[in-house]
Amino acid sequence: MATDGTRPPRTGKVSPGFFDRVVRRRLGAHRSDVLEGPGVGRDVGVARGAAETVLVATTDPFYVLPQFGWRDATWFGWQIVASDLATAGLPPQFVLPNLNLPPRLGAGPLRTILSTIHEESRRVGAAVLTGHTGRYEGVEFPILGALAMLAFAPSSEVLTARETPVGARLLVTRSAALEAAVTMAYLFPRRVRDRCGPSVARRLRARLRELTVVPAALAAVRVGRRADGVWAMHDATEGGVRTAIWEMARASGKSVELDAEPIPVDPDIASVCREFHLEPLRASSEGTLLLAAAPDRSDELRRALGRIGIPLTDIGRFTGRGAGVRDRRGPWGAPAPDSFWPAVQRARRKA
Repeated sequence: MATDGTRPPRTGKVSPGFFDRVVRRRLGAHRSDVLEGPGVGRDVGVARGAAETVLVATTDPFYVLPQFGWRDATWFGWQIVASDLATAGLPPQFVLPNLNLPPRLGAGPLRTILSTIHEESRRVGAAVLTGHTGRYEGVEFPILGALAMLAFAPSSEVLTARETPVGARLLVTRSAALEAAVTMAYLFPRRVRDRCGPSVARRLRARLRELTVVPAALAAVRVGRRADGVWAMHDATEGGVRTAIWEMARASGKSVELDAEPIPVDPDIASVCREFHLEPLRASSEGTLLLAAAPDRSDELRRALGRIGIPLTDIGRFTGRGAGVRDRRGPWGAPAPDSFWPAVQRARRKA
């Protein structure tokens, strides 16, 4: 087995080593109008347009968990992609769905999927620009193709991590492992109810619509961009908050020094993590947003997000160059794989 990072993992996104040694060397033609290409910790690509305008693009698998119900499952799949664009400080303007569906999916669920993509796109003023819809043998949930989203904007409005200066504060919304805990409450409702308590199960299932960073990211840029508010943002998806912090440090080219105050983990989420042997900081957490903020704007950001019901915690700061992370115990190594899917597989075998 290759040990130099050139072998991809069996499941999940590739490692930083695989990206550096394999993906980065296969990115097509070099074009001078590409301002921000693929990279570890980068949520979007940016290309130069006319005058001072840039094109910002992102794409991800179209992730649909039927246990959420078709409408909520599609809403979540849409939010995953929109959240990446929102970390650049922008809502989507154009949506490109590529829907590869299993043959057994009926006409009713398909209409709900298409209607929800339409409704969520229209809600933010985005148009479906092009796409593809079909049924194919071998397709299985939860990955049903891909979504891409695009936006044009003045270059001054687009946030990227590499602009983050030394001294910026690192803030985090909500709780680590939010997505993982909510998803477990839907995938294994009886076990969560019996082992963690019916009130925990009920509260977590009620939090499904928190699994997006779009409201938090757009509220943050309304406070201000760069020195007037937020320098950069990143959502804590696969790999969880720990991986997201490491990726943000790498993308910024700065070191991150975490404070003694721990990264927040809600009690309900901690209960589910204990039951399923999940590591809270290493579990998927869509809905949790990291922000690199101007120090004198941190309080205003906290108030702005608080007005829409989203808590914000200051957990550290960006220091010198070197793209590392250090907490009170010492430096962090490269991120380990997400603990969520192995926990799901263990739970399914036990069930």
